[in-house]
Amino acid sequence: MKIEAALRDCRSLVEDAVDKVETSISSMEAGGGDKNMLSAASKISDIRTWLSGALTDQDTCLDSLEEMMMMDVDNSGNTNSNNNNNNNIPEETKTAMKNAREYTSNSLAIISNIPVILRDLQLPPLLHR
Repeated sequence: MKIEAALRDCRSLVEDAVDKVETSISSMEAGGGDKNMLSAASKISDIRTWLSGALTDQDTCLDSLEEMMMMDVDNSGNTNSNNNNNNNIPEETKTAMKNAREYTSNSLAIISNIPVILRDLQLPPLLHR
């Protein structure tokens, strides 16, 4: 029963993470001819915030799943190791969550390094808001 609750929570967290990633992608689209460096710096800052939030959601989900796999509290309140819980979460689910977290982390690293890339290419730095 606790596994099902953890999976429901994960579903909500994953939906929230997907929304944040979609918002990040949408914000990268050029709009209204806005080529202002201050706007670009602001977009990068916003994208970093959304991707960081998505990572937090993914980490919370993974932590919850791992906790449910490792521990089971019986009715008397005693905590016992329960290896059977591990079989209740499909391996594909665990792998997909870990992959999604890695992709989001890589995206955050790329976005965070844009100012360094601009410097290395000797392009004007982005202005900070």
